[in-house]
Amino acid sequence: MFKRHKIGLLMGLVCLLFASSCKDEPLNAECDIEQVILHTNHVDEVFFNKTDSAKSLLYTDNEAVFNVRRNAPLDGITLEFKITEGATISDDIKGGLNLSNEPYSVVLSLYQDYTWVINAEQPIERYFNLAGQVGSSIIDVPAKRVVAYVPKSADLTQ
Repeated sequence: MFKRHKIGLLMGLVCLLFASSCKDEPLNAECDIEQVILHTNHVDEVFFNKTDSAKSLLYTDNEAVFNVRRNAPLDGITLEFKITEGATISDDIKGGLNLSNEPYSVVLSLYQDYTWVINAEQPIERYFNLAGQVGSSIIDVPAKRVVAYVPKSADLTQ
């Protein structure tokens, strides 16, 4: 009986020892951009909804893509970042940023450097139909090609 109490007491002390060695770490221990907010004077002209100007990002993301209206004025933009506590960001924009030409890259540093890309895309509805087409067409934008299927009996000379 006395031996069982000793074993129970010893196991309790071991559990207490392990529990005391655990530290509380921040929920987001990685070096992340948690949110990107895009500021512009033309919010209604740039975004479909006013809430589209802020992007919350997952820890697996390394790119923030904003969907903007076609022909939206993408110059004079400023960015606001909510980042992991203790991290620093290389945001050296003087004046306004222009996202119409190319994506913008920032480097986030905590224990090492992480590159994040901020981009604006204008979604374009693409469709392609042929007379006598079977099924829907496949539009491959990066490869710049369209695939459409027609029956063997289709006249391809027209």
